[in-house]
Amino acid sequence: MADQRPGFKIMHGLVAQSSIALLGLALGWMVLVGVGCKEKVAPILRLNPEILPYCWFETGSYWIYEEESTPGWLDSVYVTNTWVEVLPDESDEGYVPEQYGNGLMLRGTLIGQARSPWPLDDDLLNRYTVLWEGYSDTTGHREDYLFFWNPQDPTTLPGIPDLLRILHYDTLVISGSTYLDVYDVRYQNENRAQNTKRAIWARNVGVVKREMVDGTTWNLLRYHIPL
Repeated sequence: MADQRPGFKIMHGLVAQSSIALLGLALGWMVLVGVGCKEKVAPILRLNPEILPYCWFETGSYWIYEEESTPGWLDSVYVTNTWVEVLPDESDEGYVPEQYGNGLMLRGTLIGQARSPWPLDDDLLNRYTVLWEGYSDTTGHREDYLFFWNPQDPTTLPGIPDLLRILHYDTLVISGSTYLDVYDVRYQNENRAQNTKRAIWARNVGVVKREMVDGTTWNLLRYHIPL
């Protein structure tokens, strides 16, 4: 027998509609909460690509140097491995920096090199890149800044402007070889250098001259960079 109570039918429909509406609100709230609680992805701070042709070379690259004051004393320098990674935001700066790294065998010691960017202001498109290298042994840890790329002021390393002096040459002759588009980077105070006090970089070649704190100076004789 059909229910003859119209009031019951109306209330029953309202309850059903209210239940559906409440369910929709609950689901919507859950979605909003889920979105709000989703971990924010920090933007990546990219390094300045202009620096790479001077100082970034793949595994298999090598350079033969001769000590300037001791003819016949040679040293082979070669890249042992390379990596590109995005580092975690450990300093809570709101971005994650990109890093190009490699291992380098130099004077019989395995050295680590890294190229990392830093923001020049709040706009992550404005940044500079620093190359440093370091190693550890039984005597401790040594680390030097050897190159930087600052598009706003090519001669100044932000934050520590008195650390390095950088000069650019269109051409430079070393040991009878002419190199193009060269940057000469040296410590303004040599006492602040721990392993290398001066490095001269040529585009698409790498270091063509290196002066060490031990008094030796190494000039490039020949090199090989895989295509």
